Amino acid sequence: MAHDSNYQLVFDKKQEMSELTKRQDDDRKLAQLDPPYVMKNLDGQPTPDVINVTMNEAMVFAGRAAAIMSGANMQRIVYGRELSDTDTTTIEEFYRDIYYANDLMLANSLFTSLYGFLIEQILIRGSIAARCLMRTEGGENGKFIPDIMPLDTRYFPYETDSQGLIWGAYETTRTKAQIERDYGIVIRGRWSTVTDFWDDTVNDIYIAKQHYSGGSQSGIKDSVKYPERKREHGLGYPPLIFMKSGAGFHSLMDVGGLKFQGESIFNNNRGLIPELHRAASIMQTLTAMGFEGALYANLEDPNSG
Repeated sequence: MAHDSNYQLVFDKKQEMSELTKRQDDDRKLAQLDPPYVMKNLDGQPTPDVINVTMNEAMVFAGRAAAIMSGANMQRIVYGRELSDTDTTTIEEFYRDIYYANDLMLANSLFTSLYGFLIEQILIRGSIAARCLMRTEGGENGKFIPDIMPLDTRYFPYETDSQGLIWGAYETTRTKAQIERDYGIVIRGRWSTVTDFWDDTVNDIYIAKQHYSGGSQSGIKDSVKYPERKREHGLGYPPLIFMKSGAGFHSLMDVGGLKFQGESIFNNNRGLIPELHRAASIMQTLTAMGFEGALYANLEDPNSG
């Protein structure tokens, strides 16, 4: 079926992006100092009798970069040939109100602002993405609701062409209680993956790799809360935005070059940070050994005792 082929697109793209996602995982570990450094020998086993030191340079660097970027303010300027100052001010304030209302929504779920989320993404992941939907509730004179959801690009496989995004899919890990509340399905394990797929025609949801259609598929018989899902969204485009950072190599079209595009702030020193941990561990170990006095004994026969 068509929805099965869409999930196959996601699966294949994840395989293609595996080296990129590994790089993103490694960068996250650098920023979070996770796991703490452990010196290993040539066999890959922990070296005994070593004081292991995890330097915090990477975390401090990431925090400082985020603080600098957070200090920048986004300025919205609207201009047009037949727009008066009143018109442009009204439009600029409308944009400001959209971001403010959206941040109030995000504060309930992510505990951060849209801007703060995207800053962390561009620094650590090397790219940003968001799902942008707008809707009204309450009829013709109802309430306008902006719904801009930032996405962690580590879990965002996508495909592009010369016109932009062909499709994108966001994968989230949801608990058993969350899935039952939002979809009416009771899963076996404690958590599962929910995939939200969008292209220019349809929006498909997959729970534990199975297509979700709502309605009778939901274990809880509530046709109002869990109606049959309509796959076609009618927008004519995937409501997704994606952008890479300018760091990295974007003009080299070698196979496997994706992992070198959209680089993070650790681009130039990713391989040196573990060596910094190693140098600090060696220094601490040698210093500690210096406090241990030399052991000696007077022996008539050096080969005895």
